[in-house]
Amino acid sequence: MIIAFSGKIGSGKSSVSAAVADVLNLPWVSFGDYVRKQARAQELEPTREHLQDLGQKLLRADAEAFCKAVLSQTPDWENGIVVDGVRHSDVLHIIKRLINQQQLIHIHLELNEPLREARVISREGVVEECEQIRMNNHPTEEQVSGLLPSIADIVVSSTGPLDIVVEKVKTGIESLLTHNPVKDLDSERH
Repeated sequence: MIIAFSGKIGSGKSSVSAAVADVLNLPWVSFGDYVRKQARAQELEPTREHLQDLGQKLLRADAEAFCKAVLSQTPDWENGIVVDGVRHSDVLHIIKRLINQQQLIHIHLELNEPLREARVISREGVVEECEQIRMNNHPTEEQVSGLLPSIADIVVSSTGPLDIVVEKVKTGIESLLTHNPVKDLDSERH
């Protein structure tokens, strides 16, 4: 099984996906980590803008090679993996094709805007409003607000303690695997 996480910047993708990988005893890889490694290799300053631009460049140059490189960060990815940081529906389609017969579960994390913005500021320091607008309107973020949540197998609010969010994700996965689809595990969105 491949579990792919999407969500806006600051929604908790890395923390939640890594914890889910640990609970399910699956390897974990991250698009963000891969892009940061590429930025270091190219001696780019790892600012949000540079990382977003580089990620977009890698996607445009050869999306399939980009996906394979991210998945290949762990040698045994074909036996199951948790993937952090999906930002495009094309990436989901490519991963689905690459994994062949395995099940792909797409989980989208949502967080109310004030809390999400506070997380971004606490992680990245003071972020001016114009920088937040630029960061949220970058092409890498276009599908994260509209398309990706609408095509997710499970949508989970990442509000609350990590262990509770992980339990919601785990419950959603178990529900999908037993053929009782659950689209949205929280009423926060309604």
